[in-house]
Amino acid sequence: MRGRLSWIGAIPHVVITVLMIVVTVDMLVGVFLRYVMTWVSATFDLPSIRFFWVEEVGEWSLAWMSFIGAAVGIRRGIHFAVHLVIESFRYPSGGPCWRRSAC
Repeated sequence: MRGRLSWIGAIPHVVITVLMIVVTVDMLVGVFLRYVMTWVSATFDLPSIRFFWVEEVGEWSLAWMSFIGAAVGIRRGIHFAVHLVIESFRYPSGGPCWRRSAC
């Protein structure tokens, strides 16, 4: 059973990779539409192109990439910790104050 479900752990990594690609392509499309197509439409007197969606796609993709990346970081235990703050929240017994066994 564990062998058949091992692919589930790779889903967040695949989603983050897809979101990185979406953000990169979205930024390139935004630059192209803003600087190239705006110039082309102004030069040839064509109707302007609406590209309001470029910012929305980029913002939502970056937000979800941050959330999923934070979840992956917590799962792996690789988030940074500020040791000065963590050390100040210790009981005299030496254990962290958020665990009952250390009290």
